[in-house]
Amino acid sequence: MAIRFRRLRDWTFWHYQAVGWPIFALAHIVVNATAYGLSWVLVTNILVQVFAGFLLSLVLREYFRRVPYQTVSLPSIVVRIVVGAFLMTTVWYGAFILISLAYYGPAVLERLLQIGQAARTIALIYPEKLVWGSLYFGIKFWRDWINERERAENAEREAEQVQLHTLRYQLNPHFLFNSLNSLRALIDEDAQQARTLITELSEFLRYSLVSRNRSDVTVQDELQAVRHYLSIEKKRYEEKLEVVFDIQPGTEQYPVLSFLIQPLVENAVKYGMQTSTMPLRIRIASALDGASLRISVTNTGRWVAPSPAVYAGPNGSGSGLDNVRARLEHAFPHNHSLETVERDGCVSAVIDIHYGSEIPHEE
Repeated sequence: MAIRFRRLRDWTFWHYQAVGWPIFALAHIVVNATAYGLSWVLVTNILVQVFAGFLLSLVLREYFRRVPYQTVSLPSIVVRIVVGAFLMTTVWYGAFILISLAYYGPAVLERLLQIGQAARTIALIYPEKLVWGSLYFGIKFWRDWINERERAENAEREAEQVQLHTLRYQLNPHFLFNSLNSLRALIDEDAQQARTLITELSEFLRYSLVSRNRSDVTVQDELQAVRHYLSIEKKRYEEKLEVVFDIQPGTEQYPVLSFLIQPLVENAVKYGMQTSTMPLRIRIASALDGASLRISVTNTGRWVAPSPAVYAGPNGSGSGLDNVRARLEHAFPHNHSLETVERDGCVSAVIDIHYGSEIPHEE
C-alpha cells in the first residue's frame, strides 16, 4: 500500500505532533550525547522527558483551544502564550524532578530543589515551550491566511470566468434580423436558395451553441463556422462580397478559442461595406511560422477608429477586438499578439499565437 503524503497545510494537530516531538527528542539526544557521551540511561531519560512534554502539550492545547484567536488582539494572544508556556515549563520541571529521582536516586533531589538550579533549568527549557505555543498559533494563522487567500483567488477566478463568458462571442441580433429578412425575401423568389440559407443559419447557430462551453476548437471548426456565416452574408450582399480562403495545410488541426476568428470577419464585413469600393474583398488566411500560428483577416477599405459610441455597443469593432484581446491574454498570456494594420487600401487584423512545447487554452 503506497503512502500518500499530505500537503503540510493539510496536516492536523496530530500530524505536527507526530513529526515535531520525535525531531525534538532526536535533537536533544544528539546534543547531550555530544556533550556527555551516548548511554542508554541518557537516551531513556530524554525520551521520558520528551514524552512528558508531549503529554503536557496536550493539556496546553486544551487551554489554547479556548482562545478565540480570530477575534482577540495579538497582544492578548501573546500574553496567553507566555503564561501558558511558563505554566507548562513549571509543571514539566516537576516531572523532571520525579524522573531524575527515579533514575539517579535521592542524591539529586537536593540539587534540583535549589532555587538557583530550578531557575536556570526553567530558563533553559522555557524557550522551547514558548516556541511550541508560538508554533501552535502561528500555524493556525498561517493556515487561515492560506485559506483566505485561496478563497480570494477562487472568487477572483470565478469573477474572471464570468467576465470571460461575457467576452465570448454573442450572436449579433442585427445579423439574425438581417438573415431572417433575407430568408423571407428568398421564400417567394427562390425556395431552393431559402432552404440553403436555412441550412447555413442552422449550422451556424448549432456551432454557437455547441462551442459555447468549450475551451477551444480547431482552426478547421472555426473556419467552417466562418464559411456558414459568410454564406449567409453572401445571400444578403450578393456580388458586393467576395471571399478568399488561403489556409496553409497543417494549420487546420491547431486549437484556437471558439469564436476567435468570427468577430474579425464580422468587423471586416461591417466596416468594409462602409469604406470599401465594391465589391468588398475579404481574405482569410492561416499559416505556420515554427511553433507559431498566424491567422489574418484582411478586407478592402479603410480602418474605422472606434468611437465611445462604438465601444458602448455590444458588437462594435472596438469592443469586439478588445474582447478578442482579453480572451487571448487569458488563454495565451505573453504568447500572443493581435494587431490591426492599414496598408495599400486594405485593413488587416492579424493574430499570432505561439504554442511552444505546451498548448495553453482558455478555461
